[in-house]
Amino acid sequence: MYFLKETEYKINNEIFGRPLELWLPIESILKSVFVKEEEIELAKKRFLSRYEFASYQTSEIEVAVIETIISLMKDKLEIILRPKEIAQKINTELFDEDDKFIFASQKQKSTIVGRAINKFNLATQKLGRDSHGERYLFSKEHLEKIHKGYFNQNIPKLDTPTYTEENAKDITGLF
Repeated sequence: MYFLKETEYKINNEIFGRPLELWLPIESILKSVFVKEEEIELAKKRFLSRYEFASYQTSEIEVAVIETIISLMKDKLEIILRPKEIAQKINTELFDEDDKFIFASQKQKSTIVGRAINKFNLATQKLGRDSHGERYLFSKEHLEKIHKGYFNQNIPKLDTPTYTEENAKDITGLF
């Protein structure tokens, strides 16, 4: 049941990445104890609503990495890039604004870009090292999906309200 549902979610892109990793075991347990499908859907909306509230806040450099890769692709569907090439295209002021990176060398900036690539699983495939450094294959479809999931601030509101102390006080007055 777990693997079938995982495949279904991956095909329809309804949930992916970390939210899928966290939600799937919950859904599997609910199904195994015969919870109604409507209740599972409500629980999923509630979960996603709370997950979005507590989701990771990306840094400006992390956003710049993915947006730079996408811009370097232009109208190609795939591209092979090195962290060094990406770091050279990122506005150096972004590195200078963060006190940790103000005097970072080009190699250190490339390392920061490489960490962002790995952290967000941006590469479709790691191609290995050559004389100029690590190489990664990037897919436009994969990058856009990740960009939408992590970096897009225009997330539609879910119809399940987020739990707050105020909501709890309103409900307790009913009992």
